[in-house]
Amino acid sequence: MFVHQSRINIKQPNGSIVEWHQDWGTYYRVDGILEPRGIMIGVFLDDVTAVNAPVLAVPGSHKDGLVSEAVVDESVPDHEHAAKYRYDITPATMKRLVDEHGLETIEGSAGSIFFMNMAVVHGSSVNISPLKPLSENCLTSFVHSSAHL
Repeated sequence: MFVHQSRINIKQPNGSIVEWHQDWGTYYRVDGILEPRGIMIGVFLDDVTAVNAPVLAVPGSHKDGLVSEAVVDESVPDHEHAAKYRYDITPATMKRLVDEHGLETIEGSAGSIFFMNMAVVHGSSVNISPLKPLSENCLTSFVHSSAHL
């Protein structure tokens, strides 16, 4: 078992949108991880509620396998042959997934921890609330096991 990466995602008011995606899409296509045998671990450093742009997830979508489509964006400088690739989930695929599985927010108080399968479809919108300058800080790590989980 090893930690593949770690980072802090800061969700400031009027920040950016995180488009619908599966973390596994990149790991599969760029890093050669053939099976989604990893998890994303999140630690909320601030309170995350329904009003300050929490992560939205499609529960059970990991059972559908890889649903994103690879797109090459030639306008992006290619850093180590990975930056120009995007892994989009089409509107039709999102509608089907939400119709089948629903859509939920991932919320919690500061200090809460959540675990998510690396193949779960998720994303988030812009935080337009006046709440907390750093409304959602999430330390994420992808933990991969070479053995079956």
